[in-house]
Amino acid sequence: MVKCKDCGQTFGSTQALSSHVRNVHAVGPKTEDQVESDSGILDLKKEVRRAELS
Repeated sequence: MVKCKDCGQTFGSTQALSSHVRNVHAVGPKTEDQVESDSGILDLKKEVRRAELS
């Protein structure tokens, strides 16, 4: 389970969390240009890890 650092909502996968953050908080690439670079994915994983630890 991963938790959104912005609103505290909990998700079952990092993909669900990234979709939520992109759609609800308008952070990151929009759905139409959802191509993420490797560094973008790594940054997201770091954010998720921080959210899990907090």
